[in-house]
Formats: sequence, C-alpha cells, structure tokens
Amino acid sequence: YAALVSLLMLGDDLRRVDAAAVAQSLRKWQLHDGSFCCVHGISSLDSENDIRFVYCAAAICYILDLWHAIDVDRMYAFIASSRSYDAAFGMGPTCESHGGCTYCAVAALAMMGRLPELPGKDDLVDWCVKRQHFGFQGRIEKPMDSCYSFWVGASLEILGAGAFIDGPSCVKFLKQCECTVIGGFQKFPEVPQPDLLHSYFSVCGLSLCGLLPPMCPVLNMSRRAFESAAGGRFRTASGSPVWTPPLQPRDSADAGPGEDADAQPSDLKGHSAAAWTP
Repeated sequence: YAALVSLLMLGDDLRRVDAAAVAQSLRKWQLHDGSFCCVHGISSLDSENDIRFVYCAAAICYILDLWHAIDVDRMYAFIASSRSYDAAFGMGPTCESHGGCTYCAVAALAMMGRLPELPGKDDLVDWCVKRQHFGFQGRIEKPMDSCYSFWVGASLEILGAGAFIDGPSCVKFLKQCECTVIGGFQKFPEVPQPDLLHSYFSVCGLSLCGLLPPMCPVLNMSRRAFESAAGGRFRTASGSPVWTPPLQPRDSADAGPGEDADAQPSDLKGHSAAAWTP
C-alpha cells in the first residue's frame, strides 16, 4: 500500500508493477476469518493479522483492481466482527474501539464499496465526534494526540460528517504540538522532540481542518496527487457502488451543478478557512 501510494505521488503510472504477483501474495496473506497477515503465513500464529492489514489489502485492491484475488465477503465479515459495542472498531473481534482502527475499517469499507450497507453510521459518527476534546483522542479516557486529528478526522470526512470537526479547536491543539525550534510536530505538547509520524499526520489534520490543500482521505494522500495520478484503477469490488457520503461538505471551488457555490466556509466546515501560519 505505502509503496503504491508513494509511486502515485511521484507520478509513476504503475505499469512496471507486477499486478499478477501482487494478487498471488494477497491470496496467501488472507486468512480463513477474512483478515490479512502482514507477511505470508498459514495461521494467525505466524504473523500479526488485524484491521490494519485489512485496510492495506483494500487499498492495494482499490488501486490495482485486484478484488478477484481475495474473498471480499469474508473481508467484510472480519471488519464487521471487529466492531465494538459503541459502534466504532478495534484491531479485531472483542477489541476496544480505537481511532486508528476505526479509520482503517471505514476507509476499507469505502474502497470495497460496502460502506453503504454498514448499519449504525450515526452512532459511529457520534463516537468519532466525542473523541474531540480540544484536539482528538484515539480512545475513550485517553489523552489528546496530534495524529488522531487525521485518524478520527478522516473517518468523519469519509462518513460525510467532516463538518462536525471543530477546526479552530483542533488547529489550536496542533499549534501547541508544533516544535518551533527545529520544525515538525510531536505527539503531545509536552513531548520534547517532534517525530516524522506525528508531523505527517498533523499536516493531514491541518488539511482536514481546511488550512492546507485538501486530501483524499481513503488513501491518505493529497487530492491533487490522487486526481492527477498517472496510474491506478481506483475501482471498488465488483458489483459494489461507489460510496457517496450523504453529508459531504464542499467548498465553493468544488461546488457542482445545482450546488451552492456562494456558501461560506463557516457553512461548510464550521471553522475558519484561513491559511496555516507556522
């Protein structure tokens, strides 16, 4: 997944990617419960297998149109079994709901074309909205963490509920996590040094808050790179509809025929669209 998205961002057309070999590997990596190993194995004892690798498999299939190589129904069943009592998703069955796992589940379902049939989306949106306390937290009763501005924020965006993100509050928290000495962002404001992971996801969070160019949330890449990709098929599983969020906010530049092109940013996002100032 990471290699394919990186190639797309670099302008590669993916023609040199051996899709048949990738398909063969995907078949080996899927286990009987529908989940995927991170390396080839014959059981869950040979490798980690959880919702993270389900997302990676979905992204690979979406980019290269390799849905025929996997059992999509079992994949969906595993995602559904990873849902907790509070409507969000964990690493697998019986696991606690987690912001990163919820993103992996929601984004995978969107790429599979199976998100429309997911029940209880309003409850899922409610769980995601309640993870924002100034910044976003990844789990209930956990501290706010800069990376969840993407994991939870992108989940809301995919579900068509991006307007519920409190942009100014999120941006204020990310500003506190910024390292003004050497640049970058840290996990918490009190952490002494920034790191690449939290710097990247903080930038993604600023995009979701409307302060940086928009992104394609399902693949975690910029919208510009996604729309100008020289390669990639970007197809959902056979017979599945493309997910269209019912509440998807748009800015005036993206307004289509019949849409309100004069709507103000506050009507669409609930926060200022001013540029990010480091």
